[in-house]
Amino acid sequence: MNNHMRYWAIGMILGFAILLIAVFTAANWYKIKKAAPQSLPSVEVNRNLDNVLAENQTPLS
Repeated sequence: MNNHMRYWAIGMILGFAILLIAVFTAANWYKIKKAAPQSLPSVEVNRNLDNVLAENQTPLS
């Protein structure tokens, strides 16, 4: 086997390995995405800082 064919064979093997890694990564990503909950319940965020500070204060007695 001459060097030219050897380089082509190594290149094809590396390309196939990279392709397999990409396929298995994508399959794992789809599996994780499918197992995750579709939507989380919406929670209202209180953006009024005065109310937040008032709620967090505790009596000192």
